Amino acid sequence: MKINVDDQKKLWIVSDTHFNHKKLCTSYPDHFDAPRKYATIEEMNHDIVTRWNATVGKNDQVIMLGDWFMGTPFNELRDRFLAARKALNGNIIAYVAGNHDEKLMKVAPELTWLDRVEFEYHGRHYICQHRDFIELPVRGVTPTPELVLVHGHTHSFEKTSQCSLGTQNNVCWEARYDLANADDLCSVTEELINVELEDEILESLASKAKENGVPLANFVKSLLEKAIKEQKN
Repeated sequence: MKINVDDQKKLWIVSDTHFNHKKLCTSYPDHFDAPRKYATIEEMNHDIVTRWNATVGKNDQVIMLGDWFMGTPFNELRDRFLAARKALNGNIIAYVAGNHDEKLMKVAPELTWLDRVEFEYHGRHYICQHRDFIELPVRGVTPTPELVLVHGHTHSFEKTSQCSLGTQNNVCWEARYDLANADDLCSVTEELINVELEDEILESLASKAKENGVPLANFVKSLLEKAIKEQKN
């Protein structure tokens, strides 16, 4: 489904918060092979809300690609969802249904739950869905530098992977421990290099990008292009 996104406001995309999901925590005796960094669900729930609100402004736009909760009793689900939604900054402009949202959809039928969203934002075309584009491919789409593919569902620390169209962006919570800035996501013709940098370096780069009025990804890309040009000379 095509949706309208305001170019004048920031846009964030996130998926798979999995509030209350014990198996994602290290203290649970039967946790997953790659649990999140949290010891308890209380720590996890608090950190998600804290990081979300430190990133997202009151008037920013958010697209949620599914799987809000896991393991919450059905009779408590609506109240817990409304409480979480009230605690989180931003205006959620699209709710994409995840594979664990069936119960939530029943207790929040007033919301429009979508399978996939497409939109234009800052000169690029975005296609966003819950599952990755290998498991759920899109048809009739031509790879271009302006095309950005975004998915959740893949509980991995990798921010990007490859599909038939090129690079796809993973916005599951544990891939970033934050929401993804739409401007910083890769197009299908790019690939993000997953390198861990010191906080001071990232802060310096982010500060310079802000001074120049450009997204961090674009600023770093321009630095690399400059370095390659100088190396050739």
